Amino acid sequence: MIPTQLRLAVVGALLCVAPTTVFAAPPAAGSATPAAHATLRRSAEELALLAIQDDAVQRVQALVERMQHLPEGPAREALEREAADIKLQSEIEFLRTQALFARARGDLATVFLAETALARILHPVAVPTGPLQTKPGEAGGR
Repeated sequence: MIPTQLRLAVVGALLCVAPTTVFAAPPAAGSATPAAHATLRRSAEELALLAIQDDAVQRVQALVERMQHLPEGPAREALEREAADIKLQSEIEFLRTQALFARARGDLATVFLAETALARILHPVAVPTGPLQTKPGEAGGR
């Protein structure tokens, strides 16, 4: 996980010095993959968000490869929990970065959506469990 201050500094630097578009080399002749035909220009925001996603995918894939060689048990379950944590933390980092870029360009609707999704992750609403506290015939009962 990248420390918050470092992440903000990097994103701030990208906003200040990165061009609004980055030109990639054209796809190689004969390359027929959909990725090769993707848009060649990427904004600093897209590059930052893709970097977050790519990092998470690589880390989870490495854990999956390790899990494939383990039998069912505590070690495998620990790796599964670690993979789930990587996914959660990358989603949080993705939403924070998305909100940061949106705020910088004045896109308040995207800021609201990203921060709302982030709040739902960080502060989930508790779902009541257990038996009902009211009996049929009482106020609130059926």
